[in-house]
Amino acid sequence: MVIFSIGVLFTIVAALTPFVLGRDAPTILYVGAMLFTPVGFLLGLLYAILGSRPPKM
Repeated sequence: MVIFSIGVLFTIVAALTPFVLGRDAPTILYVGAMLFTPVGFLLGLLYAILGSRPPKM
């Protein structure tokens, strides 16, 4: 969840940067959004799938 939240934060900052600074956002914001958001989503999905299995006896 934390990794996904970081990716969403990068996305929001990248979207607001042109309005605040009057120029394009730095590339690191776009790269961070592209890496953290899907990785965090997939890890959360994997955790939900593996956590829903009944315990083995």
